[in-house]
Amino acid sequence: GVRGDEGASRGHLVASDPKMPRVDLDEVLTGTAGGLTILSDLPSSLAEGAWVAARLGAPNLTGREATETIIRSLLTQSQVIHFATHAVVTEYASQARQSFLAFAPDQSNDGLFTVGELLGMPDGSVPARLVVLSACQTAIGPVRFIEGTMGLQRAFLAKGAESVLASLWSVNDEATD
Repeated sequence: GVRGDEGASRGHLVASDPKMPRVDLDEVLTGTAGGLTILSDLPSSLAEGAWVAARLGAPNLTGREATETIIRSLLTQSQVIHFATHAVVTEYASQARQSFLAFAPDQSNDGLFTVGELLGMPDGSVPARLVVLSACQTAIGPVRFIEGTMGLQRAFLAKGAESVLASLWSVNDEATD
């Protein structure tokens, strides 16, 4: 692993093409219920995750292994984090805390790792030097005068990440490979 500032070796976290959860996208995006949707698989993200994991000497969590529970537990000990998954981001300030990254659901968590859940973690929970959010529109969110964009990237920075690489656009699964 790469050495941190304190001299303690930290691991890396790579997750790609998790088993997708069911989600009411209308409710997340607008606050009005519309019915459950299963997000599409991201087969090209498997190759992306494998490539990144090989370069970092880290495992690539995929499918049912890439649960929200496991992801949340590994955030605190990872120096480089790379997520190749779906992101759903709302531009409505009232729904900003419901923007999420999608991971596999399990008995403890629904697979929707929301901005609100991330912000609810203790300060310093994400001591990573770099967080890569390889998903659609991870750099957008509602804009607040003075405060800037409220979204996934800002939540990771607020919890201790030194830098976040995020996207302003929707991207094709194959294009990020």
